Amino acid sequence: MGGRARLACSFLLAVAGLTNASASTSSPDAGRSFDPKPVSKPIYGILGPRDAGARPDQEHVIKGPGDVDILIDTWLPKANGRHVPPTRVPVVMHMTPYEQKGYVYPELAEYRWLNALVPRGFAYSRVYLRGTGGSGGCMDHLGDDTVEDLTRAVEWLGRDASWTTGAVGSIGLSHHGGSQIALASRGDPRRTRYLKAMVVGAPYSSVYSARTWDGVPIVLAEAVTQVAHSQYGVSPGYDPTSISDLDSLQEYLDNRTRPGGVPEPQHLAQRAPCRAEGAPAAADPSGDFTPYFAERESRRWAHRIRAATLMVQGLHDLNIHSHNQVGLFDRIPDSTPHAGIFGWWEHAWPDQHRFRSEWRRANFMDGIVAAWFDRWLKGAPTGAERWPRAQVQDSTGQWRAEPNWPFTGAAAGQLALSQNGALGVADPGGSSTYTEGLLETEQTGIPEGQSVSWQTAPLPGLLHIAGPLVLDAHVVLDRPDAHLVARLELLDANGKPLPESEGASGPTTDGGALMAMRSMRHLDPMPRGYFEQAEGRPAPVGQPIRVSVRFDPTDLIVPAGGRIRLTLAGTMSWGPGVGEGAIGQPTLPSFSFTRVTVLHDCAYPSALRFLLRRNHPRYLNVREHDEPVGKPLSSRPPPKSPRPDANGLATAPVCGRTPTLIEDLRSRDG
Repeated sequence: MGGRARLACSFLLAVAGLTNASASTSSPDAGRSFDPKPVSKPIYGILGPRDAGARPDQEHVIKGPGDVDILIDTWLPKANGRHVPPTRVPVVMHMTPYEQKGYVYPELAEYRWLNALVPRGFAYSRVYLRGTGGSGGCMDHLGDDTVEDLTRAVEWLGRDASWTTGAVGSIGLSHHGGSQIALASRGDPRRTRYLKAMVVGAPYSSVYSARTWDGVPIVLAEAVTQVAHSQYGVSPGYDPTSISDLDSLQEYLDNRTRPGGVPEPQHLAQRAPCRAEGAPAAADPSGDFTPYFAERESRRWAHRIRAATLMVQGLHDLNIHSHNQVGLFDRIPDSTPHAGIFGWWEHAWPDQHRFRSEWRRANFMDGIVAAWFDRWLKGAPTGAERWPRAQVQDSTGQWRAEPNWPFTGAAAGQLALSQNGALGVADPGGSSTYTEGLLETEQTGIPEGQSVSWQTAPLPGLLHIAGPLVLDAHVVLDRPDAHLVARLELLDANGKPLPESEGASGPTTDGGALMAMRSMRHLDPMPRGYFEQAEGRPAPVGQPIRVSVRFDPTDLIVPAGGRIRLTLAGTMSWGPGVGEGAIGQPTLPSFSFTRVTVLHDCAYPSALRFLLRRNHPRYLNVREHDEPVGKPLSSRPPPKSPRPDANGLATAPVCGRTPTLIEDLRSRDG
């Protein structure tokens, strides 16, 4: 297992401690049942593109920009006894850089997509992105040429394929999800009108945000990933963005020998000169939102999405962070049918994650996804247009419905920083100072004087943070550059990390943490909810600067008696497991060794600011592993919801001012 994989596993097992629940129990079943049923039935067989009797255009090549071959393979429903499929069926397309021509590997997610959808009367078309699989050219994730390739692909599938009804859907997670968003938001709408529905998981729709966090490079290994993508131009059969150390790179190269892993002979010449722009872009330590990144920021066009969109995102995805949804899901037009499922898992689908296996959504593929495509590709009455706009899972596992996400319209909360490391006081005072250091890893820790921390007293009641969370700080610098990196930890009444209840080798006490960061050379506001500053500027020296340091949107419950600890430094590791690989995962420091003074009095207040859960939540009971398909879900009245504001602590005035969201977030809240 590579460094990033080990990191993700360790971190996710640690964050599981936030639940403080017993193992092998499903999430709470309070609330109204949500258990959609598709109309289609899995009654047909599957005809592959190279099977006897396949139609000629089940293996088809279109031409992309530069006369590049783009291969499309299609699997069709076939007769199964007395069940004979229609001659024309709707299409679900899968846009991928990972799978290889002619092979469907059982260990990959698309194996179950194909086997779930084709027997229900959908065609399944795999589009090999340029530079991968059976296509030519050089890989160019989210670039304009790739968007044009996909536009031509969906146009052919919707208009010209011999089996099509003219209705095209799409499905995929990560790279596959980002490709869908790029097509739906940036493709020529006259030609992409055939795209009617999408199922999008954790989309890699912003190349910038995948490697840089508001001006701060997240990890130092992205250049390795980009070189591997570009130099070898082939898919390893698993996500190459997981490459973060030399072991993983070797695994990537070894997988080229899998069937289909070698480029087609006619494409070898096209692959030879491939050198990704992404390699130097990933190695650029400036944190600037360059033209390269601007071209590959699909959230800029989210308002143009017209295909009915089912969005899925794990709240502790360390690959594609949940802050990638800010300015994406909440900017899809109301006129476009869309629904979201946001819960506690890693970079995975809701029914396949390893975060808490007993919380997996048992009917995700055969219930939710099939019903979504039935409704929007076949016009079947599944009721998908009446689903909650957002289903959100809190850290105890309980699901509820929200009118949007992450901006739910709920009340704001605050916890003010103060002297002597206090957090959550009404009349703060004083200041705190630290000096930026070099790469701080899990092994070395943060040397004395290179960080500062604040901690609450035991909370007088339950605190439920639901959505955006920022450190709104006033700082003074002695040099014109600094990286502010924050970590938020949950502690029990004794100051120890909250224990988890399920781990790979038994219970652990690593505790959970959320991270946030901001470059002080990049202080422009983010009115669309995401970073767009093209060029850094020297920060003012010797005067107060107000800066927002954004955490991932979350849905986090801290029990009464628990504590919250906030740490601020110039660089931090991502948590347990960091440094095990050859490269490791600390955030990039500014290397300025700046002295940072955090002001936190009533003249210059600094505080954690967040949204609270709404006072009267609409709880949902969803189908999980211990609720067999066919057994009706109950709609049981939920218990009375406790106050979400720590018994008034989070909503109390600070320096006489009630909580508000800062401007960076208010613009997104509408």
